[in-house]
Amino acid sequence: MLENMKNEISIGISKMCKTGEENTQELKNIIETAVSKAAISTKKNLADITKIMEEIIQVSIKELEKQNSLTKKNIDTIINATVTAFNENTQELISEIDMELLKTKYSFQEKQDILSMKLKDSIDDAIKTQENIYEKILEAVKINTEKALEKGKLNVQKVKELSEATILTVIERAESNKSDIEKSIEGAIDGLKEGIINSVENTRIEILNAKEKSNTFIEEEIKEVILNLESLDKSFKESLINTSNKVNNLAKESIQRNIDEIKNNSKKTIDEVTKIAKGAIIGMINGAKDAMKKDK
Repeated sequence: MLENMKNEISIGISKMCKTGEENTQELKNIIETAVSKAAISTKKNLADITKIMEEIIQVSIKELEKQNSLTKKNIDTIINATVTAFNENTQELISEIDMELLKTKYSFQEKQDILSMKLKDSIDDAIKTQENIYEKILEAVKINTEKALEKGKLNVQKVKELSEATILTVIERAESNKSDIEKSIEGAIDGLKEGIINSVENTRIEILNAKEKSNTFIEEEIKEVILNLESLDKSFKESLINTSNKVNNLAKESIQRNIDEIKNNSKKTIDEVTKIAKGAIIGMINGAKDAMKKDK
């Protein structure tokens, strides 16, 4: 029964992400439906319920991570939906397992906070010296971006969230230290661009290797990469526009001045990787056709 529930969650989340209709309400419905079925089948034994809740949270996180949709907001939704569904059936036991559920949330948040703190420290160090602010912030942001994007396939949503969080962090630290906002923002945006382009280059290498070895990317995964790459440039600019609407006029003007320059530096690399990815799929299809001919 538990395996059926886990499969139901995995399939539900996978479909949600692939159809592009990802939202917290849909995720909530998937989790609550599965938890409700599991709760009905148990005899309200604490050990049974704890195991079911842990399994549901773990499989949900694993599937979201696989789909490159693991965010703090989605973690919150999973935990809240699980607790809500079990509350309806096992109210008296919830207080005993609440803390265990929250550990998952805090574990994920801790990983995000480590990167955030390292970035803040690097920015503070660059600003305090008041020398080469642009270059130092660019390097700090580039390294942070590469580390944040190094796991999993390149994902547009992840890039958007990272870009907004990074620029807001840089602005906040620059204002706090009464530093040059213009140079700080320019360094942050260029650092993001370089970090993203390096990640795109890594994707290019992975696809080329997969094309030769046929063991890293399957056809559907490469198609997903193509869709992400084709919208990456637009999404990055959207994230800057969104960020500019959250800051004061001085910072907003600085961000907007950089937006029009982005396309020239990044589009060539993105187009190249997209072309290679499409070529990889054609190679796979032709290879499959050749194999079928040989079998006849």
